[in-house]
Amino acid sequence: MAFAGSSEKVPAKGSGSGAAPGRDPVEGNGKGPEWPVQATDAIVRVVDTVRDKTTGPALNIVRWLVYGLVVVALSIPLAVMALIGVFRLSESFLLLLNEKFAWADFLHDPIGFVYLFYGLVFTLAALICWRKGKRPAPA
Repeated sequence: MAFAGSSEKVPAKGSGSGAAPGRDPVEGNGKGPEWPVQATDAIVRVVDTVRDKTTGPALNIVRWLVYGLVVVALSIPLAVMALIGVFRLSESFLLLLNEKFAWADFLHDPIGFVYLFYGLVFTLAALICWRKGKRPAPA
């Protein structure tokens, strides 16, 4: 029995005395006032799981694709600059030969020889690749 000033709840009329202790028979089914929070948490958990299983791999693929494109975009100018450096280094070497040896007098302007040499190197490399690419597959 509840006394004035106590925190006990008084059972509603018609509920009888069969209500379990700690349960409010007015709220129904004994779930208490927390069932909306629990349902929302369950829905959020399911949505997060689905998102992690679908969006996560897609984001990783796109991330690696973007990183790959950045590497390719940066490597092309770096390769061109490295090739220019190799050309200039070759020209400097031939100029050094011109200064040191009398027989290398024809190398006073060696850039033509540098272009000829690397042109031949790249042409031979392209011919080798072309030849390997045209081979039929073994049966």
